[in-house]
Amino acid sequence: MILTLPMPCLEKSVTEIKPALESQWIQTNPLALEAWLFSALSELSALEQLPEGWDGHHSPRISHSASLKARRLLSSLRTRTLPQPAVMPMTGGGIGLNWEAGDRELQLTIYPDGEVLYLYGKLNQGEPVQDGSLPENYQDELNRLGMWLIG
Repeated sequence: MILTLPMPCLEKSVTEIKPALESQWIQTNPLALEAWLFSALSELSALEQLPEGWDGHHSPRISHSASLKARRLLSSLRTRTLPQPAVMPMTGGGIGLNWEAGDRELQLTIYPDGEVLYLYGKLNQGEPVQDGSLPENYQDELNRLGMWLIG
């Protein structure tokens, strides 16, 4: 036995439904990524495919926690004029992000458990480097580091 249910909304013409659809949906703009961000996320995707032992010394694959944290960090940087970072696998399953802008360098080391340490300073200037750990609520500190990098 086949049960047929009436579907009155399907019986209406498109011109009758259009005003209702327009009031239910909002117009969106496509997501636009900065070139450096698109490239960095693509490199990160490639690192996620590395097999166990990628370094020839039994290093584990990039951890899901490190990968997720790296994506969040990269995507949350409000500084649109950053240079392209080097995205590197770290032995033990972590990820390294390294930016250079002029005489300034910023390094983020993302450990397999998602902990993030940073190191920044001026290259070849003989000045001491600064280091620390990004807090759980890292947005302000991360953007401060990004702004420092571009001077």
